[in-house]
Amino acid sequence: MMSVATVPVALVTAAAKRLGCGIAEILHAQGYAVCLHYHRSAEDANTLAATLNSRRPNSAIAVQADLSAIATASVSNAHGAAPISLVQRCAGLVDACYNHWGRCDVLVNNASAYYPTPLLNKDEGHEPSMNEETEAAAAADLFGTNALAPFFLIKAFAQRVADIPAEQRSDNYSIVNMIDAMTNQPLLGFTMYTMAKEALEGLTRSAALELAPLQVRVNGVSPGLSLFPADMPSAVQADYRSKVPLYQRESTAEEVAAAVFFLCSSSAKYITGTCVKVDGGYSLTRA
Repeated sequence: MMSVATVPVALVTAAAKRLGCGIAEILHAQGYAVCLHYHRSAEDANTLAATLNSRRPNSAIAVQADLSAIATASVSNAHGAAPISLVQRCAGLVDACYNHWGRCDVLVNNASAYYPTPLLNKDEGHEPSMNEETEAAAAADLFGTNALAPFFLIKAFAQRVADIPAEQRSDNYSIVNMIDAMTNQPLLGFTMYTMAKEALEGLTRSAALELAPLQVRVNGVSPGLSLFPADMPSAVQADYRSKVPLYQRESTAEEVAAAVFFLCSSSAKYITGTCVKVDGGYSLTRA
């Protein structure tokens, strides 16, 4: 029987870059071992794992998984190649924590596809931006990463906790779902993304109620403006910043990560089913 780590373990999805990297960094700095999920960013994930392990040996691993609902991942068996379902891929991430450290105390559902899916595909004088095939793929991607994968990850996480004898369980299991401060004031053309994030917010409340008897807390963090895309024109960035009531700027990864850490910490042991907005008040003012 493998030994169980003496430090808490956190699984962070999409941990190789941007907000996910910031979340993994702060959890690691606070004493967690971290499982860094990535999809395509293998180099970034492995570099981050190496950096964290140089600070504290055996404190980080990187694990690949595609969290889209129609990913083509497969595994070879006696009958050829069999597809790996999203349910299996999500369970595999939780299993990686238990296989390596013997525990998983925190799950941060950070992975999120984000792009427009307009209801009207054809503007006057232009060809359709999406066809039936690309729309189906977008739905699987947006709902897979933003809603379905979090559901199956939470299910796998909770089942593992339930399998632990009650007297051996921690009293501070925590799940944090990364939502969006602007879900109630959606961006034009991002309907499918908005639907998926609304589903994730509903999952947060429902799972918090269902998992409370296991002492598993479920909360959300909703960033507002944060880490603009590198190709966004500076004038557009400045316009967005001017609309933020507090400090007239976007949040840093560290500020968002600090909210995640708080919800994971023992200081938040009586908090579940809530969502913390980290948006400088932007969602209060946007028309």
